[in-house]
Amino acid sequence: MQDIDGDAIQRRIAELRPDAPFQIKIPETEDDALQLSGSYNIHIEVSFADGVEWLVRIAKYSRGDGPSELQKQVLESEALTYKMLFDHGMPLAAVHHWGAGEFSKTHSRCFESGNKDSDHLDPLCRHLIYDRLLGSSSEEIEVGLADGTMSEEDLRTFAESYAGISIKMSKMPCGSIGSLIKNEEGEVIWGPLLHGGYPDTLEVPYFGGPFHTLRDAYTHRIDGLIELLKRGLIHRKSPLVHYLAFKEARRLVMADPTFAEQETTFYIRHPDCSGANILSKDFKVVGLIDWEWYVEPPSSSKWVLTITGLGRLQKPQLSLPRNGHTIPTLGLQGTTASPQRKSSFVKPIRIRGGPI
Repeated sequence: MQDIDGDAIQRRIAELRPDAPFQIKIPETEDDALQLSGSYNIHIEVSFADGVEWLVRIAKYSRGDGPSELQKQVLESEALTYKMLFDHGMPLAAVHHWGAGEFSKTHSRCFESGNKDSDHLDPLCRHLIYDRLLGSSSEEIEVGLADGTMSEEDLRTFAESYAGISIKMSKMPCGSIGSLIKNEEGEVIWGPLLHGGYPDTLEVPYFGGPFHTLRDAYTHRIDGLIELLKRGLIHRKSPLVHYLAFKEARRLVMADPTFAEQETTFYIRHPDCSGANILSKDFKVVGLIDWEWYVEPPSSSKWVLTITGLGRLQKPQLSLPRNGHTIPTLGLQGTTASPQRKSSFVKPIRIRGGPI
């Protein structure tokens, strides 16, 4: 934690609320920071004399973060998403500032994700400053749902609360399958689909889109993975298995005509609505956090499913359609297919113990 510049944080906070006395609490060690930190971020508490509380979220380094231009895109898009959702009355924290490098003594350093003893450092040290939401992680609720110990009344309270937010969010205007960005004129627009895992290309802007059909979104992603594979940049230990998986995924997408339907209505969806990212109090949802890699599926896909990127898996994973539902897992994290999309495809097959 010695690389965090507490003076720089205090200067920025004072600029944001110039007449409000405050204190910041910087943990002395990363172990101390774990109480307010997750796998990918460290949080620093800011307490104002008038009772207002903020958090400074500083990203840990991850080998999958990519070049600085890509990181800036993702950070800005997340901040813009927070702002838009907050302005529409969603239970999100108000974001007051975002940037990179400012809160590091070297203007570049950050702890490495998943390794508390490492001094590998993020070239940007990205940060967000936002309101602290008064709620706790819903991971215990997840456990209660899984083992059946959650009462029916508490389950109904939580489900109705979450459903209400989801319904309200589905009515927000969105323009395409893409992500919020700022163009050269500084206007907020729907731009490329930013997603986790490997980028679509190695050239700026790294991602394709926006898209208006699921077919375009999926095939662009698959073609990008195939190109990276051909260049020997990914999956070097099993290139043939992955190549066949990608080609089969592309064939499935092209074979289903519903994927080519031109979509006109889209909605924002969280990429990882696990209990860790849902804050609740008395079984009511009071906040949604961590909007990195959010997506806008079309309105025909309102039955949602979180999809993990192939780029972050050691084994190839592609869930072929089953039970009449077309759900390919193609590295488009959060992009979904509707349960109404019927298919006569076969059940999943397995290669080397991993679902393909």
